[in-house]
Formats: sequence, C-alpha cells, structure tokens
Amino acid sequence: MPVLLDERTPTWVALRLDRHVWRQKVALVPYFVLLVCLWLSVVGVWPMGETVFNACAWAFALTYLFLVAEAFYIQKVMHDSAVYKHGAWQIIVGAVVLNPCVFGWWMPVSVLLAAARVRRNLEAFDAKRAAQGRPALEATSAVARPVGVSWKNAIRGALLTAILLAILALAWHLAQMPKPQ
Repeated sequence: MPVLLDERTPTWVALRLDRHVWRQKVALVPYFVLLVCLWLSVVGVWPMGETVFNACAWAFALTYLFLVAEAFYIQKVMHDSAVYKHGAWQIIVGAVVLNPCVFGWWMPVSVLLAAARVRRNLEAFDAKRAAQGRPALEATSAVARPVGVSWKNAIRGALLTAILLAILALAWHLAQMPKPQ
C-alpha cells in the first residue's frame, strides 16, 4: 500500500500511538539489560547459577514477546492508516527469523525509528494543511481511510507470534537437555 498524504490522512494524534511507542521504548531497557546479562553468562564473564539464568531467560522471552506485540500493533496501525507502506506481517517474520538473543533487537528498534519518521512526516503535513486552511482529519465528517486498527486483529497476531516463539523456545530447551546414557 503506497503512502498517500491527502485530506484523508489522519494526524499523529488521531492514530493514538504515543502510549504504545512509549511502552516500546520502556520495554527495550529491560530487554537490553537481560540480553547483556545472558550474553555475559554464556561467554563466561559473569557466571550465573542455573536458577538465576533460567529466570533471566524467561524474563527475556516475556519481554521479547511484549516487544513483538507492541511493534506489531504500532506497525499495523501505521500501515492500516496508509501512512506507512510496510505491513505488520513483517514483524511476525522478523520475530521468528531474527534470533532474539542476536538480532532480535533490530525489529522493535526499526519500528520505533519508523514511527518517529511517520510522526515527523504527519506533523509536517498537518502544519502544511493548517497553513492552507484545510481542516485536519478529526474535523472532517467522512473518513475514507481507517484510523488505527482493532485490538482483535492485533491480539490475534501477537498470540500467534507468542505461540510460535513458545514452541521454538521449548524446542531449544529440549535440545539443551542432557541425553540419557
């Protein structure tokens, strides 16, 4: 879907993404802290007990799932509102293909960068629209484009991603178990 900026284009405020972007930023902090802790333990610089390592690994997985869900929602809203050309399905593919312990950070960071770029473009377009005396989307009665996305579809996609990641985590955990002699 191409990005079109016209009278039907919603404002950034109409997309209601500020809270989701803030959650994404906040969730990246424990993600990176846990990522560094896990890598320091794996490399052997900072050995952790098995219980602490497992707790950190599960906290890391839950944080990653939250990041995937928020990134999915943000990208879906931007795509469905025709202000961003890439679909949310790419978040699901990225969550599966990119290893959360190696390159998994790139997907939520790229969504944050895209959201900042979209916000800048929408605010510039809104200022241009106001200078021309045209009303913003909130003031118009007929909305030809959807504003945002329903939680139903976002939750469905996030749950499918969570199930797939849980299956992958379980397979990894079973592969790490010692083989009986």
